[in-house]
Amino acid sequence: MSGYFKTHILQNHLVIALMLVLLAYITHELKGVLVSLFVAYILMAAFSPFVDFLLRKGIRRGLSVVLVYFLFLVTLILIILPLVPFVVTQFESLAVNFPDYLNRIGAMLGIPTGNFDLAGLVRSETDALTRNAFVVTSKVFGGLFSFLTTIVVSVYLLIEKNKFRQGFVSLFPSNNHHMVEQTLNNIDNLLGAWVRGQITLSFSIGLATWLGLTILRVPFALPLAVIAGFLEAVPMIGPIISAVPAVVVALTVSPALSLAVVGLYIVVQQTENHLLVPKVMQKALGLSPVIVILGIAAGGQLLGIIGAIIAIPVILVVTTIVRGIKDAAKNSSS
Repeated sequence: MSGYFKTHILQNHLVIALMLVLLAYITHELKGVLVSLFVAYILMAAFSPFVDFLLRKGIRRGLSVVLVYFLFLVTLILIILPLVPFVVTQFESLAVNFPDYLNRIGAMLGIPTGNFDLAGLVRSETDALTRNAFVVTSKVFGGLFSFLTTIVVSVYLLIEKNKFRQGFVSLFPSNNHHMVEQTLNNIDNLLGAWVRGQITLSFSIGLATWLGLTILRVPFALPLAVIAGFLEAVPMIGPIISAVPAVVVALTVSPALSLAVVGLYIVVQQTENHLLVPKVMQKALGLSPVIVILGIAAGGQLLGIIGAIIAIPVILVVTTIVRGIKDAAKNSSS
């Protein structure tokens, strides 16, 4: 059967083209499932070192995985839940006041802005969702179900990591098993380092931005810092976007304050680029800026903000696989 496949199927270009089209169609239709699966794999790679640490302490794998996820969720809840009411209030106040800020800046610069009502837009969208209970229910439970599914899949991937890996490696010829195993290890290490490093960077940037804006007495320092920390996950473009609302808010106070805010964001980003990124990421990514920008643009176009965020992990996986294939080709030719 395998000989027939190689002889008749792979040599038929029309069949290959149809198979590729079918694969592209299936990928498009199942992109939500595939994204959830990929995010689950990223979480598995991020938590794997902690599970391995507990395994070395003699704790069984299943219990180690449960302990790691339990501690992570408890820590997340203890840190986030107390801040939620205040942050939500601050974001609502910022949304209400931001259109007025834009109008005032437009008047200062002589630029007609119209009566841009961001708060009214948000309220209208909220009212539309409220009138359609089915849409609200599907969005809430759909997002919750997707989140829980991703967490559960990542747990199973960690518990059955060795079995999944052995099964995947067995799909390849025996002389390539070592190369495949090494490539999978490299992917896990890179993805895990990226997640842990990104969390550290986002928290550091958010904290530094909040302290700086608070010292400068910029209104809405906390929500602006949260925006900066969140958009830190979108390399190169995110920090620039996050600076815009802060500068707008500061400009309504005084031009001098807006310049100080610009300086603050530049200092924070330069500190990140020259100190935090080399230390936290250990220069492990080594991706071309052009590839990063194109990847983010493509991911954002296909999947929105989620696509822009996971663009870097996807590029890391692809480049690691290509590097593994090149190394295998060199070893076979030498």
